[in-house]
Formats: sequence, structure tokens, C-alpha cells
Amino acid sequence: MVSFVCGRCSEVLKKTQVARHLYKCNSNAFACLDCNIDFSKASYVGHTKCITEAQKYHGATYQDKVNKGEVKQAQWVELLEEAILYTKEVNVHHLLKSISKFDNVPRKKDKFINFCSQSIRCHNKALMEAAFDAIKAAEDHAKAQQAAIEKSNKEEEEKKNNNGKDVELNGLNLDALKLNGDEKKPVNPNAIFEFAEQIQNILSGKTQPTNYYELCEDLVKLYRDATGDFDTGDVKIVHNIVDTLEEMRRVTFVGDTSYIRRTSGGKK
Repeated sequence: MVSFVCGRCSEVLKKTQVARHLYKCNSNAFACLDCNIDFSKASYVGHTKCITEAQKYHGATYQDKVNKGEVKQAQWVELLEEAILYTKEVNVHHLLKSISKFDNVPRKKDKFINFCSQSIRCHNKALMEAAFDAIKAAEDHAKAQQAAIEKSNKEEEEKKNNNGKDVELNGLNLDALKLNGDEKKPVNPNAIFEFAEQIQNILSGKTQPTNYYELCEDLVKLYRDATGDFDTGDVKIVHNIVDTLEEMRRVTFVGDTSYIRRTSGGKK
């Protein structure tokens, strides 16, 4: 973890101590102890990793070694950011935003709760557990996506190995078209996709709440099927879904934000 020197009182602080230090010393300058770069009280949060003693000693000949722990921690921070994107429950969302300011967030539940109580000053155990569950849900979602990508890549590789030529059906070159799962179809730029209408269609008739992640995945697939748009990223499509849900009055989030259901009253 990086450490800083306060530009006003010269106290040496770990990154997690800087925020608390600001209450007693209104400094706006903190210098990194390793690289000597100055940061403001707003920008120091983004300085998550610095040069090591080995890098200083070896200089240009230094070869960085892969640290598996750092890789896992970086992945955990990415999952935290994804959980913030998907989480709709206000208190959980705010807690996750506060946690995201740190780069040393524990990956084990008990240590995570202890970290929140010590660093974030949160003492609501149910809220901390909900925040941890939101990150784990994002992890499960990422694993499912990765498995789907690997399966798709494997099937595509098998198709290439079967014959190295383009496949034609009724004169239509299928390999020239964009993929959509196992089906290939041309782009339809004139297609209009109504997210609100599709959400109502999915939720109507269901007596039990629908998993929020599964709803987003279904809507992304329906969008690509209807429009043939494979260039727009998943995150941008999810943002459209989130904006639509916020405008819909007949949709309610249940419990810890992982599930959603359609209500009977109100406007669409």
C-alpha cells in the first residue's frame, strides 16, 4: 500500500489514514513517499500503486514479476465497480461508493465487514452483508459471462477447423455476418427497440421476483436480436436499461436489489 507525507505537518500516513488525518490537519498537499509526486486531497485516492525498492535499484533492467495476489485484488476492485453499476438500493449503493475509494478491500466476508466498520465507520451489519453479497453477485455474473465467451470461442474455433472456407446458404455468406449466439443475422439499422415495453413483457405474468442480472442479460440479447447491433458495448446497453427502470413506476426492486418485480398500480 502506498504511503504519503502531509505537506503541512510532515506526518507520514498510510493511504487509509489520509481521510481521517484531514479532519485534524486541513492540508491540501500529500507527497507519495516512494515516487515523491504531489497529490491534492482529492487526487491522492487515485494513486493506488507505486514503484518498489527493486524498481528503484534495478532501473531500466527491472523485470516486473506477476503478483497473483495483486491480480486477484485488482479483479475484486473491478467487481466492486460493476456492483455499483448494477445496485439500485440507495444505502447499499452509497456504501459501495464509499468502499470504492480504497484499494485494499478484503475479499473474505468476515474481513470485509470488519474493514467497513473500521475504515468506513459503518455499523449496520445487514447493510455491510448486502454490499458484500452485491459484489459476489457481480462476481458470479462475470464468471457466467466468461464461460459463455469461452464456449462461443470454442465453437467458433471448431467451425474453422471443420473447413477453412466460408459457409454459404442460399447464396448468403454467413461468415460475413455478425454473430448472435449460434444464429447469424444481418444488421437492421432501422429497427426500433422499446426497453420499457420489453421489460413489461418479461415481468408480466411472473408471480415471483425476477433476478436483476438475468433481466439485463435477457434484454441485451433481445436488443441485439432485434437490431443486429453488435458494436454497442454491454455497459452502454445496461445504462439504457437502468435509465428506463428509473422512469418506470410499475417496477419495484425487492430486498437487496438483486431482484425486481412488476407492481400493479401507478403509471408505466
